Amino acid sequence: MKRETFLNKEVGFKFKTAALAVTQPDLDAFYRLWGKTETLFTSDEFAQSQELNFKGRIVAGLFLVGVMLGKLDMLEGAGFAFDAAMVGMNEIKFIAPAYCGDRLHLEGELLTRRTTSKGHIVVTWRWTLVNQDNTAVTSGVNTEIFARAMTA
Repeated sequence: MKRETFLNKEVGFKFKTAALAVTQPDLDAFYRLWGKTETLFTSDEFAQSQELNFKGRIVAGLFLVGVMLGKLDMLEGAGFAFDAAMVGMNEIKFIAPAYCGDRLHLEGELLTRRTTSKGHIVVTWRWTLVNQDNTAVTSGVNTEIFARAMTA
């Protein structure tokens, strides 16, 4: 079965993945690997303090960009950058906090697609992580490069 990628899509193509929950075991593993134990990510009391006023500890932005985007990119046939190398991430914005237990889905749109002089395909696509309340949490624009187009 042939995998659908951005190579099979026209500029303007939009997609939405299934939701995926942020779990405490995923966060624990990420923070262990990252080596960070910042109180904002580990203490509800600190995050809920009068100075910060979050509803609880927040999910680190790097988790959202690195781990969640990677997982969501492969869900429900939305691996549109499969076998491509990411060569850029731009316009990254952390719009609203995310919390453990949030169910996030990825919405995206293919912005550009071009062929290089060496025959590689370069695409740019905009993405937004959206929570269960339909609130945008994080967004950005990725640039990916695919191998040379295969000839039939």
